[in-house]
Amino acid sequence: NSYYNDNVLRAGLLRNKYQSIMNNGELWGSGRYKNYLFTASTEHGYRKFIDDEKRWYMVPQAQLQFAYLTGADYRTSNDIDVKLSHAKSLIGRVGIDIVRLLDESGDNRLYAKGNIMHEFLGKHRFNASDRTGDYQASWNTRGTWYAVGVGYNAHVSEKTRVFIDAEKEFGHGRAGSYNIRLSASWQFK
Repeated sequence: NSYYNDNVLRAGLLRNKYQSIMNNGELWGSGRYKNYLFTASTEHGYRKFIDDEKRWYMVPQAQLQFAYLTGADYRTSNDIDVKLSHAKSLIGRVGIDIVRLLDESGDNRLYAKGNIMHEFLGKHRFNASDRTGDYQASWNTRGTWYAVGVGYNAHVSEKTRVFIDAEKEFGHGRAGSYNIRLSASWQFK
């Protein structure tokens, strides 16, 4: 049984390129722009064994993540001036993982998870203008949604680990939203 705290800071550059196609299949316009993304996250949890053999445990957890995405101003190939606002996000998450250790070392495990997430900020604006006029839109992504999932984590050799995770999100406009992640890591010495 043990507590943990995981804190993460990230910065990234997003390069975006798109094309708009009309119903007849012809190109209507295209554009490209870039944004910078900055995030800070803190997660707290507690691993509690739930059987005498210490093969099953649960991990209740809570997380708070702040993200900031810079806006962008650009002109499309068909002379539309576009302005995307800066975006701020603050997401809180509470959840639980139920984990089954598959070997004595604890290096191979199966798990099921459930989470409740809430976006506290989530406002975005979009402005576009050309010689015919202006268009403005805004949307609000504040709200609560849920996720359930399963996963497998294996230590396949002394220096190699593999991980697969599948998750289904639902609620607050997320019908049909699935996330599947597969990763491998190699340790070099």
